[in-house]
Amino acid sequence: MSFFWSNPQDMFCKCCASLKRFEACYKQMEHMKNNEIIIREVDQVFQSNSKFDFFQFLSIINRRYQRHEYIKYIIKYFIISVNKKETSQNHPNQEFCQFLENNLLVDKETAISTLSVLKFESISTDFFFHFVFKQESSNNLIKEEQIKQLLHNFGMTNIEYILAIPSFSFTSSNYLSNCEFTNFFKMILFCHQTNDCSELIHKVFEYLDEDEKLGEITIEKINTLFSKFSCDDSTTPKISNNLIKKLFIFFQKDKNKSSLNEQEFTEFFSILCKYLNGSLNNDLYDIAYTRKDSSFDHILNPIEVEKILEDLKIVYFQIDAQKIIAEYESRLNFKNAENHTNSYFVLQNILENELKFDESLI
Repeated sequence: MSFFWSNPQDMFCKCCASLKRFEACYKQMEHMKNNEIIIREVDQVFQSNSKFDFFQFLSIINRRYQRHEYIKYIIKYFIISVNKKETSQNHPNQEFCQFLENNLLVDKETAISTLSVLKFESISTDFFFHFVFKQESSNNLIKEEQIKQLLHNFGMTNIEYILAIPSFSFTSSNYLSNCEFTNFFKMILFCHQTNDCSELIHKVFEYLDEDEKLGEITIEKINTLFSKFSCDDSTTPKISNNLIKKLFIFFQKDKNKSSLNEQEFTEFFSILCKYLNGSLNNDLYDIAYTRKDSSFDHILNPIEVEKILEDLKIVYFQIDAQKIIAEYESRLNFKNAENHTNSYFVLQNILENELKFDESLI
């Protein structure tokens, strides 16, 4: 099974059929761990070693199962499972992921579990995802907190992953069933590996538009989505309705409407999540600039610069447009054509200390 699905719809499990295959396989899981072929294969890999470095073992297994792009997540899951009890007992004050980074060793128990799952993957390509759900859920549901912990353990901590959880629930809740979790987790792995969240954001848009089906999202819907968001990580920036409102207006092409279409929402959601993930740089400047000079090869005149600043002031209200335009004219020296340089970098340099969110805005 290749991890990189050619058709995004292939990311979704086939629900009942997939789950039935999993249940049939799961009953044989313990038996598979005692399978002579599995044990012999593990013995061949380990030989005289009692443990392997994670990446060394990953390299060995990848040579045997070349088509399993997400194999490292399978291995890591079992390392986490094996070490969880020992970590909580012997390292109660140490961050679990930090402990794993320092002690990421694969023993035979982990190797046998990993190979058992890989054997079943040939029968049911969603086996691993269903298996994780089986281990982590209670009463046939997995809670948001449990999902967040799994994402954290796998190093997939982007805020948009957490915000998207209700989008995969048939009841729009923060609890997921087995198939819902499988669909969710496969999508998140796809986004994480490809750095492409377009399908995920489309799911969020559909979720917010589910009742009206107008193809547009109001700010009230967006506020509701983010009001449900909570993060225990003190490093994650706070978010306010005020910031949401200003970004909403920034991306609104038709100021007479009180909603965003899907393209506008995609840009809005991406920027807001970048801010929450701590990866927002000059993105808003780039967007405002390309609205006036999409080719990046035009020397902007002061009037065009003023229009860019008008867009940016929607969010960065502390910008002093007159002062910036005067500095821009001075640096470009419009009277001397030979001194013309790229407007983008000149204006970006002037705005370097201006493109920061004011604390009162947050």
